[in-house]
Amino acid sequence: MKNSKSQKSSLEKMRGIFFQSGLIVACGLTLVAFEWTTPVIISELPRPDIVIEGDFDLPPITYREIEKPKVKHDFVKKNPTIIKIVKEPFVEPIAEPDPEPLVFELTMMTIEESVEEPDLPSIGADHMPEFKGGDVGIFKYLKSNLEYPILAKETGIQGTVHLKFVIGKTGKIRNIEILKGVNKLLDDEAIRVVKSMPDWKPGTQHGRPVSVYYTLPIKFTLM
Repeated sequence: MKNSKSQKSSLEKMRGIFFQSGLIVACGLTLVAFEWTTPVIISELPRPDIVIEGDFDLPPITYREIEKPKVKHDFVKKNPTIIKIVKEPFVEPIAEPDPEPLVFELTMMTIEESVEEPDLPSIGADHMPEFKGGDVGIFKYLKSNLEYPILAKETGIQGTVHLKFVIGKTGKIRNIEILKGVNKLLDDEAIRVVKSMPDWKPGTQHGRPVSVYYTLPIKFTLM
């Protein structure tokens, strides 16, 4: 009868070898399992349930040949042209007499042009235009020359007509406008009286006469 202790001790020494050999066998079986392939038979695969009926003729495939352009090489021998250089004898030019110098006389002409400045009226001036006698003279002139229209008097039309006009450089009145009218009868009479006024004393700007706008109210009242 063998001793069991001695047998266990001998197996304990072989423990590492058994572990390594088992590990190698397990890795080998794993690789074999991954590399194992199953053959596929095409005839046993399921076919699609698509049936194509009818005859289909495919058109023939034709190829067109592309012709390469023919390059013509015209090598024509041409006779070279020969240029002959003829040397002419040197002829000394004849000295011609110098022409008489031309004398130009420049005459300076002064042309005086009278450029007239545009007569643009201004709103104000250093010295405004004045009627002969001032404001009192204007009042006297209107009182003696103003005629109240009969129809306006009979219908009781009255009011103040505001006029605007230009007194030119010579003192003459022009461009009469109605700023605020009352009635056509009174407006026309106011324009007539202003047109009949004598020349005013023109306004001046920096000592020179200028055209100036002037406004004048003419009052029509029934007594």
